[in-house]
Amino acid sequence: MNTPVALLAATTLFWGWQTGQWAVAVPCALLIEAARFVPRRWDFDAARLNRIGDLGAALTLVAGVWFYVTLGNPRAITQLFVWLPLAYLPLALSQAYGTHRQISLGVLFWSMRRHRSRKAMQVNFAYPYWGLWIVAASAANRRDGSFEIGLVALVVWALWQARPRSRGVAQWLLLVPLAAGTGYAGHLGLHDLQLWLEGNAADWLGGDGGSKTDPYRADTDLGHIGSLKQSDRIVLRVRSEARFTRPLLLHRASYDSYTGLRWLAKNAPFAPVIQSAGATWNLSGTPSSPNATAPAPQRVDIIEQTIHGRPVLALPAGTQRIENLAASEVNLNALGAVQVEHRPGFVPYRALFAAGAAEAVAPRADDLMVPKRETEAFTRIAQNLNLKALAPQDALAAVQQHFATGFGYSLVQSGAKSSAPPLVDFMERTHSGHCEYFASAAVLLLRAGGIPARYATGYSAQEWNDREGAYLVRERHAHAWVRAWVDGAWREIDTTPPSWAVMEAEAAPWWSRFADWWSWLRLHFAEMQSEETQTPLTWIVVVAALMLWVGWRLFGKPAQTVTKPAQLATHQTAPGRDSPFYRIEQALGARGWQRSAHETLQEWVARISPHLEQGAAELAQLLPLHYRWRFDPQGLADAERRALNAGVDAWLARQLA
Repeated sequence: MNTPVALLAATTLFWGWQTGQWAVAVPCALLIEAARFVPRRWDFDAARLNRIGDLGAALTLVAGVWFYVTLGNPRAITQLFVWLPLAYLPLALSQAYGTHRQISLGVLFWSMRRHRSRKAMQVNFAYPYWGLWIVAASAANRRDGSFEIGLVALVVWALWQARPRSRGVAQWLLLVPLAAGTGYAGHLGLHDLQLWLEGNAADWLGGDGGSKTDPYRADTDLGHIGSLKQSDRIVLRVRSEARFTRPLLLHRASYDSYTGLRWLAKNAPFAPVIQSAGATWNLSGTPSSPNATAPAPQRVDIIEQTIHGRPVLALPAGTQRIENLAASEVNLNALGAVQVEHRPGFVPYRALFAAGAAEAVAPRADDLMVPKRETEAFTRIAQNLNLKALAPQDALAAVQQHFATGFGYSLVQSGAKSSAPPLVDFMERTHSGHCEYFASAAVLLLRAGGIPARYATGYSAQEWNDREGAYLVRERHAHAWVRAWVDGAWREIDTTPPSWAVMEAEAAPWWSRFADWWSWLRLHFAEMQSEETQTPLTWIVVVAALMLWVGWRLFGKPAQTVTKPAQLATHQTAPGRDSPFYRIEQALGARGWQRSAHETLQEWVARISPHLEQGAAELAQLLPLHYRWRFDPQGLADAERRALNAGVDAWLARQLA
């Protein structure tokens, strides 16, 4: 390789350290570095190098599709960068074991091959490939400071031979910590900028189509004029021992303070949930014990797909325990939201719950607050329904009956905006809206009637799929409802007309069936590659067979093998090829000062002389004798030959001392 000795091997091992993939890094490092000791070279022609470059591009494409199918974005992008050097390993080996010190850029870029009239641009692929290993190591994102230390060491190693010889070594070494410190300060600054952007621009940085739940705030579309567009993307799969008799509400977060167009969760900090045996998390604080009088808890298996590292889980009301959840951390707030630390992708877990009530803390003063702008209207409606005089269960029934009579579901809000608040306009004039209207209005109406209530959000599981044997929950199944404090527990009430799901399903696009198949395929591959299962022997055999085939295609049959260039000069019988000056070229080439294929020796000496600490003048004096030895038909006299030999020996002795 045209890099300092062992630099590429060390960088490959550094990648193995950062990613933990030592079983891959060690063989790659040995393959790359062994090229310095193999005495044979393969003479790859342009067509073969192009095929090797195309192989790298094809492997990159296949890996990108594979990671997207199994992991989804953004993790697919980071994993692609982690494994990208492996895709171009065949091309790197073709230069390391080939006769070409440089390759044409057309090998990497197919578009450049079409312009055959242009002179091909040559590049030493070894250094870009070295940089590719560095980028791949950074994508592992260990966050422990080891990457910065290793990066500085490798960069200093790579730049050592290219340092200006006109400057002292001590002066050059003093610049290393200065450059490293400046780069690290820039890294910290960019990290702080990223945190600021995520904290202050969450709305436009999220971009996940509404599947992300903020447990502290719920922005609504109350008062929105026009049609609300809902995605058909599958976000959850729910598997149950028996089919549901009515839609199952999967709670994500609740909120207790209404500010006009937004619900907030006030004074609801998260507290850690203690993990019990295995991957089990008890939300009640203590493991549940058998009770002969209590009904057996129901259970559902849920597979959630998320692109975030801290998703809020969708759980049935009354969830007591979560099993099979491979999370590093689970947190629960006082309003029943459960947030976990889990790698992005598919998140499988099992929820055991007691149907009928949600376990949460008793109501607070905020659970009875009605904003001033809505107080007069909702108090009047509560009085008309006589809610305060009714028993809590009867009051709930009265509220549900009120919304079931004369109200309709709609995703389209038409007409001019009213001067009244959106919820007041909904209750007194339009009588039409989506679930956010029904849930928000029901919460305020119950509060006006003296019943503590909260605004709850999550999903409604109701679409059964025979192929998967599960309920498919889509983004358009996102729902809002009410949690009311009745008989010492939070009871769930859904005042939205049941027709809402049917109306949205009828508006599903024609291509949603193909999207469902694609989503199922991604899930299938993810389950095959789950961390809990070992890699099947079949995949090991397939990968090994592929690597053997690639090796045979590249190095087994075609290319003509030639002797190593270093040995080539000593075995040539052409006049002048035995000049001792070539020993200087070989010695400097081993130290990284290779002569390019287009350079004459005179141009090469002129290029490297400024970087030599000493001996540049002697080198210029020896060069004319070499040219006479090499090209002068008269040749050199014996005394001149002895002088050139002695001069080369003396120069090498001083340089290599």
